[in-house]
Amino acid sequence: MEQSIARVRHLVGEVTVPGELAAAEQHVLLGAVAQGASRIANTPAGIGPLVGVLRQLGVHIEPPLMLDKHLEIKLSRREAERGGEKEIKYKRNGRRKKLLVKIPAGIKSGTKIRLRGMGDRKDKRSGDLYLHVKIKS
Repeated sequence: MEQSIARVRHLVGEVTVPGELAAAEQHVLLGAVAQGASRIANTPAGIGPLVGVLRQLGVHIEPPLMLDKHLEIKLSRREAERGGEKEIKYKRNGRRKKLLVKIPAGIKSGTKIRLRGMGDRKDKRSGDLYLHVKIKS
């Protein structure tokens, strides 16, 4: 998940954040008071309450774009052992797409293959396509 945070001139109010600050929370707070815009990627879902408090204080935080896509691909044992090329069909922004993906020899079940920039697109930004490998038994 990625959050975009724009700078504000003044923060007004009082904030009490329960417990210790996690690294993601520290990054969001620093982004809120930094000069210029900040982009913070891969924030955990639990960051929501802090984001809500900052919004109440006047910090502009855009919702995450959610452009990444995840697909499970099933390979036979033979395909996994030998590797090769595999045709992948998926939808990108609602349109059907086909890709020819190179599968490395000896790939294991549970491996993730990241295809950078092949996820959904919005506002000149692209997410990634993650292929989750499962070996048929």
